[in-house]
Amino acid sequence: MSLQKTKMSKEELTFDEWYNLYEDEINIELAENGADREMDFDPELEFEIRYQKYLNQNKDERDDYED
Repeated sequence: MSLQKTKMSKEELTFDEWYNLYEDEINIELAENGADREMDFDPELEFEIRYQKYLNQNKDERDDYED
């Protein structure tokens, strides 16, 4: 399931729900681009940033739906 291809629902996922869905996919992406090997890499921060992007995208789509 791709992050970009997933249809966002009207209700947003909790962090734990979102994390369980995307943990493997994100970890693979981070390993492929070498980010997980950077000395200052913080996986918790990376997942938080991506979750915030998900929330913002979901909010934008809800706003579009309400218009």
